[in-house]
Amino acid sequence: MSARRGQGKLPKRMFRREKVSPPAIPPGTSVIYPKPGQQKMSEVLEDFIEPYRYQATDERSFRLLLNMGLLAWNVSQMPEEEREPTIDRLLSESTFGVDHEGWLAAKVLVEALVRRKLEFFADNHRLIYSFQLTNRGEDYHLSVASTLE
Repeated sequence: MSARRGQGKLPKRMFRREKVSPPAIPPGTSVIYPKPGQQKMSEVLEDFIEPYRYQATDERSFRLLLNMGLLAWNVSQMPEEEREPTIDRLLSESTFGVDHEGWLAAKVLVEALVRRKLEFFADNHRLIYSFQLTNRGEDYHLSVASTLE
């Protein structure tokens, strides 16, 4: 039995890497594309969360994982002494709707992602502003807004 669009398990290959036109952009918005040879931040974020992707079994949990990745990515670039209090504050202020056990699990995940960022992505100092995930039925398209190098 096949899953209906947006339901069921996420496909093993979550993203199709191809050039696509950006979604409708409001008039007057400046869009800056990566320099030739510079990796797109959507690809970086996808690679960054890859070891934890198996935990995302549906679109909702995948969006949550992306949010945890964004939080960890940006916090990792703060001074070390500011990281934990910032993680605690942001998780407490979030609207993820989790109980205490869920909050602790989110904190453990974010801390693991911070360590991953520092170990494997230390040379990338771009900050991530936001992401947009589009369900295309067979796969997802991820767009990421970030700072430049």
